[in-house]
Amino acid sequence: MFDVITGSFFALFVLPFFGTIILAGIIGLAGRGASRKVLISASTGIGSAWVCAFVLGIPSFQNTFDSNSMPHIILVGLLLGALIDHLLPELGNKYKIISWSLDLIFAAAVIVWVRGEVDLGSILIFLIWGSIQFSAHRLAKDARMPAIMVVVAAIGLATIAWIGDILADRNLAFGVSSTALGFLVWLWFKRDLPLGFSFFWSSFTALLLIALRVIEANPLMAVPILVLGFIFFTDSILSQKKLLPTFFKQFAAPIMVCALSILPIVLASVSALVATTLINY
Repeated sequence: MFDVITGSFFALFVLPFFGTIILAGIIGLAGRGASRKVLISASTGIGSAWVCAFVLGIPSFQNTFDSNSMPHIILVGLLLGALIDHLLPELGNKYKIISWSLDLIFAAAVIVWVRGEVDLGSILIFLIWGSIQFSAHRLAKDARMPAIMVVVAAIGLATIAWIGDILADRNLAFGVSSTALGFLVWLWFKRDLPLGFSFFWSSFTALLLIALRVIEANPLMAVPILVLGFIFFTDSILSQKKLLPTFFKQFAAPIMVCALSILPIVLASVSALVATTLINY
């Protein structure tokens, strides 16, 4: 039992965290040209792909159009994103409308891929996820902001899945959080690094896929996950400086976002407890 716990801890926390830091360094040293900086964010995609392989198994060539296709989607997002980052490294900075459009197209493809149809539910998910993506891109001038949001949102998803006894998705969320945390450590020393498509189409998209898997296991979990989504809009409080006590204004914005995200996580956890209780009746 102890070996299982220590093995899972190493595979889900230690390896993704330090592995992402090391991969970011290798890509930064080995990369050449204008794409070097933006490709560093691909390290999070590699880490997320590892987590998927560990928790769900190495993906086979036979794909399925449901939530079990998460490893395939992460790999596709990583490879396509890294390809665009390499060929068009300035696309995200110079042509934001094109960048956002590509993100929305990929998100729509992922939602249809997982759900297998275009219905009202798919449209609602697309609209909610589209607004979250827009908020993340708006904050990407400081790459630490989207990265810290992935960390805390993944922790929130892990908590919800744990409460609902959905252990595979709990492990996926903890692994993605560790990967993003490793990249965040790198960003703290390299704040000018841009976030590429390989970040948004792999690690960031992993949040959407985990959320869909949790909802598939327990549809009532849609409510706590929706509450958790407010994490991506906590930055709006930072712009209202009159609402913040003087003590908090001295801290960096990412730290403030992390602190403000505690409330959505607590509320989402309470909602998850209610959802779990109702589903058991």
